[in-house]
Amino acid sequence: MGRKRLNDTNRCSSCLLNKMWCYCDSLSMINIKTSVFPVVHYREQFLTSNTAHLITSTIKDTEIHIYDRHKNIDNFQLLESLKPPTYLLFPDDSSIPVENLETTSVINIIIPDGSWVQARKMTRKHPWLLKLPRISIKPDEESRYFLRKQGRELGVSTYEALSYALRYLEGDSVFQHMRNQFEIAMAAIHRSRNGVSERDRQWQPQSKMK
Repeated sequence: MGRKRLNDTNRCSSCLLNKMWCYCDSLSMINIKTSVFPVVHYREQFLTSNTAHLITSTIKDTEIHIYDRHKNIDNFQLLESLKPPTYLLFPDDSSIPVENLETTSVINIIIPDGSWVQARKMTRKHPWLLKLPRISIKPDEESRYFLRKQGRELGVSTYEALSYALRYLEGDSVFQHMRNQFEIAMAAIHRSRNGVSERDRQWQPQSKMK
């Protein structure tokens, strides 16, 4: 799997699913004030289970930055040149709850993407990521992400975490838009997998959220 999907003409180059299951045309984009920058672990970039690519498919003017095996970030000059305030969306003991942020100015959100272990290593081993102030979210529902076992209690996927952060920063309409797009993606991936795991068999699609 992985990189070879890019050379498979039967697969969509965006969602990486077989074209018969592609959901890209069902997604819609939204404008937001907050600037979002997903930093994706290189092992994740070609996986259909990765949710960072969904950010770039549903939020305008977003672009993925790859964290490579040498602990570098592509197009790092852009990230390094961002004007403050810039925050890392990642929970730890120093994290500020997003609802406690001053929102008088537009902020930048850097969101590390990968497995829980990969994301934690990225935030500790890259000097720039390490020094960024951190923000955290508090999910009020169980994750709708069924493709992997969550690495922590009330854990959510990258896309869901961002939706909770933007719920406070941008408003409930942005949150609901993102939740609807996520449901579209999960439902399509669920159909494509045909119940290959217990989590697949337990997951049930929802009607469009309001």
